[in-house]
Amino acid sequence: MYDILQLNDMLVPELLDIAEQIKIPNAKKLDKQALIYQILDKQAVAASATKGTEDKGKRKRIVKTSTAHSTEEAIVESGDDKPVKQETRKHVARKEEKPVVVKKGRKKAGEEIDLIINVEPDELAMDLPFDNNLVVIDVRKSNEFAEGHITGAVNIPLSDMADPGSMAQIKEDDNVYIHCSAGYRSVIASSLLKRQGIHNLRNVLWGWNKIKELEKIEIVKEKSILN
Repeated sequence: MYDILQLNDMLVPELLDIAEQIKIPNAKKLDKQALIYQILDKQAVAASATKGTEDKGKRKRIVKTSTAHSTEEAIVESGDDKPVKQETRKHVARKEEKPVVVKKGRKKAGEEIDLIINVEPDELAMDLPFDNNLVVIDVRKSNEFAEGHITGAVNIPLSDMADPGSMAQIKEDDNVYIHCSAGYRSVIASSLLKRQGIHNLRNVLWGWNKIKELEKIEIVKEKSILN
């Protein structure tokens, strides 16, 4: 699987070879940046499908731990021949939530590790009507955003996030849910936001590909697309 830095260093013919291998339609009509995003999204979709297949047949049990400000649920999965895997989701009383500080270099005793919290689109759909501080950040390109997006979402394309000023509109008390098309770009964007001190965020798994299938989420299109 290629990351965005590797793809940026490649020539267009090399990108077209990759696009052909993973069966991206009309790849020759795309510019380099669009081609890179299509490859990233295709990889993310393929990775999600593979994970779904691997997860079948596993036993699950839920382990809960609590502190004064939060409760953590860990879904522990195990199969017959595979080592135990653990996926943790953290539910926090958000007004009391303290940002986790990003630590660089070797971890020392007592230091916290900064993590990106992943949530499923269903959880976003449940929170949208009730959380007045919830802000949806859509990091897809502007033309993708125009073709359809969550009502009230803010469009900050990943390519714009090289400029920290693009994130200035995000407030300290915002509960940020961030998504892209398939889930790859939003992980990169989450890391960039954390570097700017924005830690109260959640990455929406599978991105727009799953969000648009939910009837509970109101979706709009730009007028230029409708005409």
